[in-house]
Amino acid sequence: MDGLSAGVAFVACVFLLAPLLTTESVFVPFLAILAGATFGFLLFNRHPASIFMGDCGSLFIGFVLAVVTLEVRGHSSQLFSVVFVPVLVLLIPIADMMLVTIARLREGRPISQGGRDHSSHRLVVLGLSEDRAVALLVSLAAIGGVAAIILDRLPNALALTLLPVVLVPLGIGAIYLGDLKIRPVGEVRQADPTATPLWVNITSRRMLFEMLLDFLLFGFAYYLSYLIRFEQTLTGSNLSLFVFSLPIVAVTKVGAFWVLGVYRGIWRQASIRDVRTYVKGVALGSVGAILVLVGVFRFIGYSRTLFVIDLVLSILFVCGARLSFRLLDDYFRGHAQTGEPVLIYGAGQAGVLLAREIAVNRDLQWRVLGFIDDDPDKHGRQLLGFSVFDSASQLERILMSNPGATLIVSTVKLSAERCRRVDELCRRHRVRVKRFRIMFEDAAIPADSPLFPSEIFRVLPPPPGRDG
Repeated sequence: MDGLSAGVAFVACVFLLAPLLTTESVFVPFLAILAGATFGFLLFNRHPASIFMGDCGSLFIGFVLAVVTLEVRGHSSQLFSVVFVPVLVLLIPIADMMLVTIARLREGRPISQGGRDHSSHRLVVLGLSEDRAVALLVSLAAIGGVAAIILDRLPNALALTLLPVVLVPLGIGAIYLGDLKIRPVGEVRQADPTATPLWVNITSRRMLFEMLLDFLLFGFAYYLSYLIRFEQTLTGSNLSLFVFSLPIVAVTKVGAFWVLGVYRGIWRQASIRDVRTYVKGVALGSVGAILVLVGVFRFIGYSRTLFVIDLVLSILFVCGARLSFRLLDDYFRGHAQTGEPVLIYGAGQAGVLLAREIAVNRDLQWRVLGFIDDDPDKHGRQLLGFSVFDSASQLERILMSNPGATLIVSTVKLSAERCRRVDELCRRHRVRVKRFRIMFEDAAIPADSPLFPSEIFRVLPPPPGRDG
C-alpha cells in the first residue's frame, strides 16, 4: 500500500536514532542516512504513488533495521532494553507479520505467497480509505517508538508494569482484524467481515483465549495494585507474599467468571447487562481469593487496601477489554465512506434502532448523514456520533447539498402540516422518502414446509428446471 513501508521504516529509523544522538556510535550516520533516504522516497511514494518500493526495497530495509536493532541493543545489560525496546520500535511490522503468517497457515497457503491480507488491507475492508489506513498504522508505529523511549528510561519493575498498556490493546486490535476473512486478490473490497474468526481456528475454542487473557489481566491488575499500595517497591516480604498469592487471586477470579457464565458471552455484543456480570465476577473472585488466603496464610501481612485497589483495576481492565470490540466497530463504521446517503427523520428510539441497523447491515449499502428532529432541545447535539439538525431551517439545505439522498421517516409524531412541508421539499429536490416501522406478522407455515419436515432424514426434491 502506497507509503506504508517507507513511512513505518522512517519512524523506526527516527526512534532508533534518537537515543544514539548523544553517543559516538558508528550507527548514528548510518541510521541518519537511512532515515533521510526513506523520507525522500516517501515524498514520491505517498498515495497516489509515482514510484514503488517492491519486495527488494522493503526486504532490504527490514533486514537492515533488524540487524541494526540487534547490534545497538545487544550490548545492553538490562533485559528490558535488549528484548522489549526493539519489539516496541518495530511493533507494527512484527504484529503484521504474525497476523499474516497465522492467517496463511490457517488457509493452507505458503507464507511467502503474496496477498491482500495484511493489516492495511483489512483496515480498508473495514471502511477506511488507503490514506487513513496508512496514517493509522504509521501513527501506531510512532506510539510504539515513543513507548520504547519512555519505558527504556524507567526501572525494569515499572517498565514491565506499563508494557501491557501498549501490548494488550494492540493484541485486541489484531484479534479484531483477524475476524475478517480476506478473499483472494481482486476481491478484497467484497470481503465478508462476518466470517469465521481467525483465532477460533488457532485455539480449540475461543474460550481458551478469553480465559488466558483474563488470567493475564488479573495478574497485571494485582501486580499494579502492589506497586500503587507500596509506592513502587516490591521487595523482601512483599515480593514473597505477591508471588504466593498471585496464582490464587488470578485463578479464583477466572473461576468466578466461569461459574457466572462470562465465557459463554460474545464480545462483540457486550452490553451494560454484561458489565454487571463482570463486576459480580470480579467481586466474587476477590472474596474467594481473600477466603483462600485467610485459610492458608491467615491473611498475615496482606493489606486490605491492596484488594480494594485490585478490585477496581480488575473491573476496569476486563470491562475495557470486552467493550473494545464495540468501540472498534463504532470507530470503523464512522469512517466508512461507501453507500447511499441517508437522512433519518426522528431522533428517538426508532431512529437510533434504524441507525444501528444501517451500521451493522452492510447489505443495505446506506450511509447515515445525520438526524432531523422537530424537538429544539435536540438540535445541535450528537446521537451515535451523528448530528441532530433542525427540520425547519436545515432540512432543505441538507437535501440540496446531498443530491440522490434518501429520507427515512422513523417517527410517527409528525403533524399534517409538517408532513405536507416535508413532502413538498422532497418532491422539489427529487428525494426519495421511505418510512421505517417495526411490524410483527403471523407466519402461516405450510405443513410440508422445509422448516418443519415430516421426515427428519428425507431428501428434498430438486427445484423445477434444475438438475439437482
